[in-house]
Amino acid sequence: MFRLMIGTLALLFSIGTSWATGTSQHPKVTLKDQNGNPVLETGYPVSVRKSCGGCHHIDFIANGYHFQQGRLALLSSKVYRENYYNKSIDIKQKRLLTESLSGKVDGGMYGNLILCPHPTPLGPRYTKKPLEINLTTPEWCAHCGVCHVGGGPMEKDRTDHYLYQKSGEQIAAELKAGNIPGDYVVWSGKEKKFVPFEWKKYGLNNVAEPSCFLCHSTRTAYNRDCLLNYRIAILKHYFAGANTLGGGLAGSYDENTGKLIYDISLDVDPERPGIQINGNIIGKPLDEHCVQCHAGWTDDIDEDGKFTHKDVIIQFFDLKFLQPDTVKEAWLWSYNDRDLDANGVPKRIDIHKDKGLGCIDCHAPVGASSHKRPSHDFAKGNTGPMHRVRWHQLAGTASCRNCHDDPVAIHTPAFGPSSNAKLHMDKISCTLCHIGKKYSFEAKLIDEAEPLYFAHYDRKSKRITVHDVFVGMPYLGGDPDKGSYEDLGLFPEREPGGTITWRYKPVNVVGLPYFVENSTGVFKVLPERYLSQVLKVDASLPTFYLIIGTPKRKGKRGYLNIQPNMGSIAQNKSLAEGSAILAYALPNYIDVNFNDQFDSEDVPINDDTSLNGNGKDGIPEINTLVEVKAAVQAFTRVIAKESGTSNVKVKLVTTFHPFSVSHNVRPKEEALRCVDCHGQKGTLSGYVFTTKATLYYPYDDAAVKAGYVELNFPRIISNQELAKAIEKRMIEEGFSGSQ
Repeated sequence: MFRLMIGTLALLFSIGTSWATGTSQHPKVTLKDQNGNPVLETGYPVSVRKSCGGCHHIDFIANGYHFQQGRLALLSSKVYRENYYNKSIDIKQKRLLTESLSGKVDGGMYGNLILCPHPTPLGPRYTKKPLEINLTTPEWCAHCGVCHVGGGPMEKDRTDHYLYQKSGEQIAAELKAGNIPGDYVVWSGKEKKFVPFEWKKYGLNNVAEPSCFLCHSTRTAYNRDCLLNYRIAILKHYFAGANTLGGGLAGSYDENTGKLIYDISLDVDPERPGIQINGNIIGKPLDEHCVQCHAGWTDDIDEDGKFTHKDVIIQFFDLKFLQPDTVKEAWLWSYNDRDLDANGVPKRIDIHKDKGLGCIDCHAPVGASSHKRPSHDFAKGNTGPMHRVRWHQLAGTASCRNCHDDPVAIHTPAFGPSSNAKLHMDKISCTLCHIGKKYSFEAKLIDEAEPLYFAHYDRKSKRITVHDVFVGMPYLGGDPDKGSYEDLGLFPEREPGGTITWRYKPVNVVGLPYFVENSTGVFKVLPERYLSQVLKVDASLPTFYLIIGTPKRKGKRGYLNIQPNMGSIAQNKSLAEGSAILAYALPNYIDVNFNDQFDSEDVPINDDTSLNGNGKDGIPEINTLVEVKAAVQAFTRVIAKESGTSNVKVKLVTTFHPFSVSHNVRPKEEALRCVDCHGQKGTLSGYVFTTKATLYYPYDDAAVKAGYVELNFPRIISNQELAKAIEKRMIEEGFSGSQ
């Protein structure tokens, strides 16, 4: 998770701010704070409810899935029906808010966070057992909120009350009584326990209202400085101020008072008190707004004329350019057009974007919409099931058939008689043939068993202080130059009429190893807060680490000057001279005796293999029997002590996560040919089905045979076998064709 320390944030992400302007028609709006006072008088953040609520029904807008992220499925059935379902206003919204929801399969990115980029489930609303909690609501908001747009769990709890309504005294009393309220606590690394989190700050109700300006401000479309300001505010727990900063209405704030420094040049009516804005700021969302979080846009960030690993590193580790969908789904929508394929077509642009279409042309709002109550439930693609979004939340699903309404007739010239064309249309997704190769990098493994730490290096003592887990170590595959074909999956697709069909489609399968423990009676993910008690970093041992050089930001785009390194941190010249600072580091030893220093009793974590299995790559991994055994035994002792239970088991499990690939549709001339699937014999013997899908799990067979590693999936299987396994898994998890 992006648990960055506040003091270091200012150092790493401080920037200058510049603004872009635009024009459109919109009535003048006086910017007001949450008390209804003009913000220029108080200096407090803008409240969209007070500023925009006179014309727009903010609560109706906030009901959209974009804001709720699955929170509604975690409410009691009574609260859900009374506050949401019974207030649906047309049949399409009834389909979005069905009569009942299930937390297991409808919890979305809030209730069932699987990989983004962590297997980090949300803890229960109340529990007496700390080990049942991996992530609390305030932690979700501070970490996941950098890519989410306010409202929902950033505003209300799981009983549907505003989070600021519970006082610090009430939270403390619950903790004293032995109850841990999951919506109102955070883990204190210093105190080694959960402590109250009161949703108040600077005397304000410190919740994030729907962040309207993040998408509707003309200043944010081409200016990532605004997005960076938004994300820094979220990480600093200033949820109330994030929307104002992210929308470019203010460029900074006083961290002692919370008062923002507004840009008074935005005022279009100086004769009236306060700041009035209209079309100078308020506009319709563009693709460039969507890709702030959903990716598919920025590639050559360092402007060296090439798309390289360095661009992906910046995109992964720089909050200004962070776009998780890029490496998960290899999402390509509108990259630059300098890199052409053999047919003279830009490699990294979707043909629909090339023809002038935008995000909203496919992902249009669903349900009745009006000026007062504009629908913000955008039609989703069919990636939903693997994000715990079930079909009733996919009403209006974006589909090729929305425009290409007679695919059988369109494809009859290629497939022969209409019966053959229909057979193919029923069995395969449009994207399987029409995406073909993708010219990109993509994550093939996110190693949660050995995560990157956010760390500090003291060059005098040569000691490393680990602040917290940053992210599981990502390993990249793909080929942006020659292109590569995706994995194969069987996914359910929802047609415009509502029927569901399972089809073969391209997916990116990401391997996911992590530790689990059973102190609560069932095996669940080992909470991240315990990883650093066992997996340590020693400055003298070789490891993979990233430093930030001087200047901190470079180039016209102002990207973070982040530099990957392999070897001994203590021997890095830039760190020794003080011209760079350590940002992230992989652990390189297992602290067997828990004395916080590497000695003869400890087990070093070595570099033994690489993503393709050919030699070493400079990145240490916990994969040999000695390494895995030492880690499992050490974690067992930690969890046994924490839980007070002697009969504790810890093991390392491996699974996978298939991300549906839907963008970067290529010109029809580049579609797959018959032989690509059917081979020369006319059966499914072509490379699309017979290619071996290699899932990267680096563990030695000895560690698996000894029972320390639970390998839940073969390392190498055919694409067809992989597709069937994906179908089986989704049906087991509740995504059947009957929904």
